[in-house]
Amino acid sequence: MALRRGAGALCCAAVLLLSGCGNPVLGDAAPQAPPYQGPLFVEVTAPPTDERADRSGAAGLAVDCDAPAVGDSRMGTYDGGSVSRTAARALSAGVGEAYRGSTKFRRARVETDRVLYTYEVERQIRQAYIVHRGRAVDGHTGWYVESWARCDWAELPPELAEGIGLQIWSDATRRRVPTSELVSGSGPEHCNWQSMTFLNVRGGSLEHGQTYVANPMSDYYPEYFEVPYAKDARLPSTAHDTGYALDGRRLWIAADRSRAYVGSEQSVEVWPATTQPLGCA
Repeated sequence: MALRRGAGALCCAAVLLLSGCGNPVLGDAAPQAPPYQGPLFVEVTAPPTDERADRSGAAGLAVDCDAPAVGDSRMGTYDGGSVSRTAARALSAGVGEAYRGSTKFRRARVETDRVLYTYEVERQIRQAYIVHRGRAVDGHTGWYVESWARCDWAELPPELAEGIGLQIWSDATRRRVPTSELVSGSGPEHCNWQSMTFLNVRGGSLEHGQTYVANPMSDYYPEYFEVPYAKDARLPSTAHDTGYALDGRRLWIAADRSRAYVGSEQSVEVWPATTQPLGCA
């Protein structure tokens, strides 16, 4: 196992969990959500290296999300490998690159050189792929995913997040909390970290938030953790109640953000904060 600095632990875990593939199931059932009437192509000028930019393009316009959507676009000549002979095959190849949400799509709109596929939840489009027929760098012309967008995992059916090992918390009103605010999940199996649970508050990676770890391996003390993990401890009176809960367990954060407390007012686990990015390769 190799440690990798500069990558958020939970972000690393989530990417690994998302790497499973799924073959899309297509249908032409009657739409549940109002049809998307906007453009199927929007120019995206932000470079792929700009992690803060919205690169979801026209697919991002098609989805109806409560929290900011995630997604990406390919502009210009396609350089992602071989193009497909049909739009459906291009969708399958695009979804197969990384499991990005649902694999059940409806062919929502067809134009001469673009096809929109959508996934709908409770009369809202929560995920969209736009497949384009264009030229690739190898000179061939065919179909490929030009843009895609997905709402936060908290806005999709629970089984989708659970299927990749993500834990979605709820706030005091029982609203499912977006993963951009708070998310947890087990560590990646290929690093033998599945006994650890990573919790990220505000940001989804160490670069933009704070990560806490339950049951961290002793090998990473004291380089990555300054305080110990405890399975059964008293809740300090100075701890801040976040209002978040998961499976009946509540979350508090220490005043100095060095610890997270998970449990009840009678007994909590103490999850130490990481002092630097902890990832594996």
